[in-house]
Amino acid sequence: MQRVGRILADDFYRFCLAQNATREVDRPFCRHDFQHMLDVARISYILLVESNQLADFIRRYRLKNRQAAREVVYAAGLLHDMGRWQQYDHGEDHALAGARL
Repeated sequence: MQRVGRILADDFYRFCLAQNATREVDRPFCRHDFQHMLDVARISYILLVESNQLADFIRRYRLKNRQAAREVVYAAGLLHDMGRWQQYDHGEDHALAGARL
């Protein structure tokens, strides 16, 4: 999974994860760390497959095959909370911050 590999190797992505971690050090549940993002990616893909929407997803986004769809879903899951620390610092919605980042 090339996209996922590039995300995981990206210095800015790792910086964002570290920023999330410093702001959530005292948070007892659901830290927005790598494990959370991987869980979201995995569950999202499972839901897509089990709801019989995978073929539609592949068609809609003009992907080559199941593997490409899996990679896109995993990439989205890994990126979905990378702006969380901006919400803690500035009150900006973390989804918007993540899109901006």
